[in-house]
Amino acid sequence: MDTSLNRKVAVKVLHRQLSSDPKFLERFRSEAQAAAALSHPNVMAVHDWGDDTATGEGVPFLVMELLAGGSLRAMLDTDLVFSPSQAIQTGLDACRGLNYAHGQDLVHRDITPANLLFGSDGRLHIADFGLAKALAESGWTEPGKDLVGTARYASPEQAQGLRLTPASDVYSLGLILVEALSGSVPFSADTLLGTLTARVESDVPIPDVPDKLAQVLRAMTQRDPDARPTANQAGVALLKSAEGLPRPAALPLVGLPEEAPEARSAPKPAAAGETSGDLDETMVEVDISHDEVSVDPDITVHEVADQTQIAGTPVVSPAEDPVRRWPWLLISVVAIAGAAWWAYGQFTDAALASQPVPDVVGQSREEALATLGDQWEVIEKFDRVSGVDVGQVIRTDPPADTLLEEGEPLSYWISLGLPLVRVPEDDLLGRSQAQAEITLTELGLTVGDVDVVNSEDVGEGNVIAVEADALELPLGDPVNLIVSLGPQSRVIPNIGPITDVDEYIANLELAGLGVNRLDEYNDEVPLGQFVSIDPPPGTAADKGSTVVAIVSLGPVPVPVPATSGRPLGDVLDALEAVGLLAGDLLGPNGDVGNARCPVVGTDPPQGEELQPGNSVVIFLSDCGDGE
Repeated sequence: MDTSLNRKVAVKVLHRQLSSDPKFLERFRSEAQAAAALSHPNVMAVHDWGDDTATGEGVPFLVMELLAGGSLRAMLDTDLVFSPSQAIQTGLDACRGLNYAHGQDLVHRDITPANLLFGSDGRLHIADFGLAKALAESGWTEPGKDLVGTARYASPEQAQGLRLTPASDVYSLGLILVEALSGSVPFSADTLLGTLTARVESDVPIPDVPDKLAQVLRAMTQRDPDARPTANQAGVALLKSAEGLPRPAALPLVGLPEEAPEARSAPKPAAAGETSGDLDETMVEVDISHDEVSVDPDITVHEVADQTQIAGTPVVSPAEDPVRRWPWLLISVVAIAGAAWWAYGQFTDAALASQPVPDVVGQSREEALATLGDQWEVIEKFDRVSGVDVGQVIRTDPPADTLLEEGEPLSYWISLGLPLVRVPEDDLLGRSQAQAEITLTELGLTVGDVDVVNSEDVGEGNVIAVEADALELPLGDPVNLIVSLGPQSRVIPNIGPITDVDEYIANLELAGLGVNRLDEYNDEVPLGQFVSIDPPPGTAADKGSTVVAIVSLGPVPVPVPATSGRPLGDVLDALEAVGLLAGDLLGPNGDVGNARCPVVGTDPPQGEELQPGNSVVIFLSDCGDGE
């Protein structure tokens, strides 16, 4: 209860070990201030922060708004499977909060269902901004953990120890939505190594949901962070994917327990006169063995319960006579002091003892941990190298045979397999098959299946498409190529006696063929019809090749014969001989001429060429009635 403002709040108390880490406290203060400055409906408000000095230990804490709707983790633990509409609404709220925080240059680094909380109104809030970054930059890790954030929701770049960007938060949110829709987290293997290996090497399987929503989830969980949408883009895409879906049903909020469990009562002080010869039996005993601590799979690195052991104090019985007991007490004090001094020396010698680092390269994780023992602070990391099988130790830091004091950090790297190579799809498209194969070989990849298909746009022998299992592949993995056979052949269409020449030529050009039209006279083919086509109709021609089309201009023209001064009969015979026809017979005044008069000219005149079958007007002289 915040007594100043009379409101209920939530207080997060961090791991007690952090109070002695000045580097963490420095980062914690900085990140807490940044988180407290966030003000958004979908980001959990931070009211206050500090470190509790009442006990003298300075345990760091945060004071936040109380969200009575519980966490998404608690909701999913009821075996609830979200409808597509419910998942879209949840993802949209989370994207709004992430987009706002990313705009303030804050990356969460630990987006899990446990950090997505609901108010009593059902609105989603993102909690714990800044804590994961403070832990990472201080170098502090929870015992038994080696990764900032929860491994089940870690992005591929988190698993590889790369720099984290807002894209990492988008990936984790995508995994959460997949879990909400399917009921399980993809790639949640039995071991941390198995989870991280699958996360780095495989694409996230998308549940059976509407296509638009599946496309958004597939984009959010791309292994390449550069290929993922921003939180804003993901939110817009989720909103568009809701088109045509029913309104989401209200989520069944789990909520907080109505009453917190009662704290254990402190032991009553001994009443005056009471005596006891035993240790106070009211004590807290918690096993501090890290191997036996049961941790929630969604718990973050700063949410481990404090594990301490508080011993009681012996109670002196007043029934014994102090005067008679003092020599024995003195002897006991001296003995205890000597034993304490000896124990201190043994402890100091043990703490400062140095041992050579054993050679664990090539061993499995389990073998390496057994060999290293518990004398050092063992830190597990991951890498990809050639020549080391998956799951085997690559190297240690410090290396083998280096003297290292007990309690000092000792890092070892586990192999995730061969190094990953980015498939250079953009560099392969349009290149010749031989060039593409050389490029893949130089990168350490191999050429898989090569399929050849027709293509209208890509030249013969060049790469049309690249098929690979992922954007990045381990060394030696195959990449399939699809190579062009060039455009599909065109069949020259048939022609008929009434085929329209202009329409036929236009169709050839639309099919991607060139047309060379030639017009020539032909005594056998009527005017305007095809004399010949090469290649002939019914045969195949490559796209871009030229078709020669010869079109008839009709019969070869003939000159009008000489007619002036000749009798009409001779002129008619001469015209018929060359295939021309006699037209009108006209006299000098334009009236009908006298057929007995001689011819004085023609229209067209003598020598002009006409195609056979055309008519010629004949002009006759005025020779009088007697002639």
